[in-house]
Amino acid sequence: MTDVKKLITEHLDIWLTAETEKKSGRGRGSGSNDTIYGIQKLRQLILDLAISGNLVKTHSITKFEQEPLNLSKSNSKKIDTNSIKEKLIDNIFEIPSAWAWETLGNLFYFENGDRGKNYPNKDCLVEIGVPFVNAGHLKNDGIDTHEMTFITQEKFDSLNSGKFTGGDFLYCLRGSLGKYVVVQKDLKGAIASSLVILRAYDPSFIDYISLYLQSNFAKKQIKIYDNGTAQPNLSSADLRKFLVPMPSKEERKLIVNKVDELMQLCDQLEQHQNLSSEAHDQLVDTLLNVLTNSSDVEEFQQNWRRISENFDLLFTTQYSVEQLKQTILQLAVMGKLVKQDPNDEPASELLEQIAEEKLKLVKEGKIKKSKPLPEITDEEKPYEVPHNWNWVYLNNIAYVGTGATPSRSNPEYWNPKDLNWLSSGETANDFVEKTNEMVSELALKETNLTIYPVGSLIVAMYGQGKTRGQVTELNIPAATNQACAGIIPVLEALENRRYIKLFFQKIYDEIREIAEGGAQPNLNLNKIQQTKIPLPPINEQKRIVSKVNQLFFIIEQFQVLQSKLRKTKLHLADSLVINALNDSKDNNESETEDNIIQFEKPIEAVKQSNQKVTEQIDLFTYDSVDDDLKLLSLAAEITFQLHTEPTFGHLKLQKLIYLCQQLKHMDLAADFKQHAAGPYDPVMARYLDKEFKDREWFSYDPKRDVKYKPLTKCNEHRSAFNKYFAKETSDIYALVGLFRTSKSDHIEIVATLFACWLRLLERKLFVTEEQLLKDFYAWSKEKKEFSQNEVLNGLKWMKQNAVVPL
Repeated sequence: MTDVKKLITEHLDIWLTAETEKKSGRGRGSGSNDTIYGIQKLRQLILDLAISGNLVKTHSITKFEQEPLNLSKSNSKKIDTNSIKEKLIDNIFEIPSAWAWETLGNLFYFENGDRGKNYPNKDCLVEIGVPFVNAGHLKNDGIDTHEMTFITQEKFDSLNSGKFTGGDFLYCLRGSLGKYVVVQKDLKGAIASSLVILRAYDPSFIDYISLYLQSNFAKKQIKIYDNGTAQPNLSSADLRKFLVPMPSKEERKLIVNKVDELMQLCDQLEQHQNLSSEAHDQLVDTLLNVLTNSSDVEEFQQNWRRISENFDLLFTTQYSVEQLKQTILQLAVMGKLVKQDPNDEPASELLEQIAEEKLKLVKEGKIKKSKPLPEITDEEKPYEVPHNWNWVYLNNIAYVGTGATPSRSNPEYWNPKDLNWLSSGETANDFVEKTNEMVSELALKETNLTIYPVGSLIVAMYGQGKTRGQVTELNIPAATNQACAGIIPVLEALENRRYIKLFFQKIYDEIREIAEGGAQPNLNLNKIQQTKIPLPPINEQKRIVSKVNQLFFIIEQFQVLQSKLRKTKLHLADSLVINALNDSKDNNESETEDNIIQFEKPIEAVKQSNQKVTEQIDLFTYDSVDDDLKLLSLAAEITFQLHTEPTFGHLKLQKLIYLCQQLKHMDLAADFKQHAAGPYDPVMARYLDKEFKDREWFSYDPKRDVKYKPLTKCNEHRSAFNKYFAKETSDIYALVGLFRTSKSDHIEIVATLFACWLRLLERKLFVTEEQLLKDFYAWSKEKKEFSQNEVLNGLKWMKQNAVVPL
């Protein structure tokens, strides 16, 4: 018998902190509890234990006995449970000897809606009358009467079937299968054709069956009997066949009371966690405000030290991380992130250089002359900046223009495809390497398009939601449509455009808020031109951009660790449930120890799961290990899993072995070198092909679309694989799954970036995006075939999927 209260209290940390990652919004958002995965799993466990006879222990065993049924024409004969059990043989579980297997059809009278000429159509609906209920009216706590549809009393009286009353179950047969309610007392009405009425022969069935319908066992039967295609569909005849494990009346009452007690405990845990989340967000806001209000860099560093001591406790939600990033950007543009250098030329001299360069560009016809703007008064300056900075308008330091859309009716504007043409929807990435469309030289001339050079910034002026206000940087020259504002920094210095881009990241939300318009809000070009920017000296711009990149990369690495920790906690929550269910079946402790992680110190176990320790490595090695067979069995299993994929060949096999070796610290007989295609062991490639063929596992032919062909003994590697990799099997399969359909270019980029990253860590050097890009292209001359955007997308994918060295 599983002691659920003990299970909850001993592993409280796992139930409360096993959460799915939040996509957006502050904290848990509007009181929604559906992100607390651990508590969801706990609720489901309680229900599954309840209907399997493992939640309560009765003092005296009373056998369940069914009363003679009052059969109606819709229940013309009793359903034989033995024939049903044969169909569900894989899902049947052992129940207490005093219980009995029954079917819903033997426990309930079923009644469908009236399908004859009297069935109410839309013309029959009235403002006030008798409720006419469809699936959309079914809510968790009963029938929603706020948006109810009604029929007249006369129409209701004319119906031959489909009339419900208090205590009936209304069950959804189409669409949201499994959705149901128990009708509130004193409520009556009629059902639409998507529902069926279940009326209990014995009122004592109602509360227990309500629990049963929420169980995994009931949900599995829905999948078995669902005969829908585009829309899920279940017939009432099949619903009648649903098997139900039935205890006696006395035990049903005990079970219902126990479930109510434990569900109330879950409610309290959820409420506590949501309150804690709100308090957590408030604490983060307060501490970050202290950072923002630091008087100088020295005070900022003191305040930062206080926060960094509790970094892993404070920045655990998407909201808190986003707030931290915004704070860093705010400090950067306030001059509080890096120390001022008195040797820097003041920004006023930089402005003079920009003015001279801008005048030169106007004379050369490269940019258009803009109207002079008034000076920014002290009252208009949003905040104070260091004395050698200057507040300027964006239009003072850059050319800001917009684009146009050549007429679609003129094919000569779109063919030949001479020039890149960018739309606002393509501003989502940090860099633009390629545009979806191209226009002709004629379109450039007759539509008066501006070609924005490499290094220009593009701001989306139109678009719904987050599209509006996004900023990207051009790695190719391109014209834009009228929904974009193009920014050409007058100075071509990299740090100047990166600082402007950084500033726009800071005021992103502010830009979106000043959008004008109705159904399609837009940004005014004049307002973008008149955006006020705090301009530091050029050398300080470089230091600021470098420091922001450095801090953001640290945050991203921390998020990778958080993601791994979150996934581990989800796994722990699942394991706790499996453990409890296994224990409830046979109380076999030795089996539990073999298959499930032990949880004496759950949070410590989670934290240590990401660390490489000697004890863990020792578990994976054997005194008599055959290194060649270990490597060969891993390669054979990867090949077995992927041999049907046309993208699978030597390169993907090598890269997957390399990543397995590095991510799980495997002791493999492989020696990867700095090869043009990334980490590669040519000796191993030849060895594997020969061994595969000699052992009659696989043959390799590079000319075939599917290069590896399984031979007669291809499964014989399994015993060795299971011996050497028993503890890493799930991780190996997860990694293989990530790259199953990936092209060779993608895995080459990932493996090379991984090797570059690992090398920096081994040399105890700081890992930044800029340094990784530099090392990637320095790996070999062949790496120049990959664009910067492809490499950055590969790096982003690695972080999202936690394929990084730790």
